[in-house]
Amino acid sequence: MAKKIKKLIIILLCFFAYPIHAQFNGDNDVDKAGYNYSVYDQHSLKLQLKRVSNIDIEPAGEIKLIMETNPEPGEKLTTKPNSSKWLNYTSSLKLGGNSKLLVVHMSGVLPDGIEILVRAGRYTGNGKGQFGISMGEIVLSTISQTIISGVGACYTGNGEGNGH
Repeated sequence: MAKKIKKLIIILLCFFAYPIHAQFNGDNDVDKAGYNYSVYDQHSLKLQLKRVSNIDIEPAGEIKLIMETNPEPGEKLTTKPNSSKWLNYTSSLKLGGNSKLLVVHMSGVLPDGIEILVRAGRYTGNGKGQFGISMGEIVLSTISQTIISGVGACYTGNGEGNGH
């Protein structure tokens, strides 16, 4: 065992005793002792990214809400849920910047007794980054309300099947 330790110490001393250096000797990349070396240079890279906040609803076109007839007089009217739309977004943040919110509101006024409920589902798709978190179902109104919070630097992917 002592012999193995002595051999290891000798090998380590030989390794660390050899001076390591790099220099440029014209066209030749082998030093006088026959060791290859590399000549290198170091540069800094500064990446400047503009702030990005893009939102899209896919597929394009209107959202149809079809009121169901209610067989019982005096009952409220309902619609079938419509989950045919996907919310896609791309977001960039400056280093250490705050996350973003996605807000919704409507323009115009609905007749008394009519409500439109909106819900963004959980993220799904092939994007990357820090996706937002759905705030659940909200009653749409003329006042802006957060529907997705915590959006960081990310992209959801484009089209149906990507986003919320």
